[in-house]
Amino acid sequence: MINDIPKKIIQNSTVSCVLELNGYTPVEGWALTLALRGEGKADALGVAADAGWSVTIPTDLVVGRYWWQVIAKRDGEQFVPLSGELEITPDLLSLDTGFDGRSEARKGLDAVESALANKATKDQLSYKINGRELQRYSVSDLLQLRNFFVNKVRREKGKSGFKAIRVRM
Repeated sequence: MINDIPKKIIQNSTVSCVLELNGYTPVEGWALTLALRGEGKADALGVAADAGWSVTIPTDLVVGRYWWQVIAKRDGEQFVPLSGELEITPDLLSLDTGFDGRSEARKGLDAVESALANKATKDQLSYKINGRELQRYSVSDLLQLRNFFVNKVRREKGKSGFKAIRVRM
């Protein structure tokens, strides 16, 4: 099986995918649909191509995360030989100023690091004025939160934080 459906697509981009599904070929009478559900909804019909299918993902999908299924149908039978998820990211040409492309993990890490940098000037954990109370994180809480976000950002970049030890014999 060949699955050419990408994990990320830039909004408004034309993306055609090639799918080769053993046992679900056009020659055998199968019809193919790519169903996308998430921030929006779209279905794309498969077109016979060589030994498999060609599917063009709709360009009008809203930015966000989508789950997809490749659905094969024939004579009342229906199978889902492939499924997964993808992300539609913003088309920068269609955006005005003020765009922040950082991930939620990166934004969290930046906020924690900013709080740690300002901690030296604001060392009081909580205070109360006219019945209103404000509480702050302790340095140890912020360091723990920082480690959480550092690991999350590393995972996003494909780095686990572990080093490979190579051995030659």
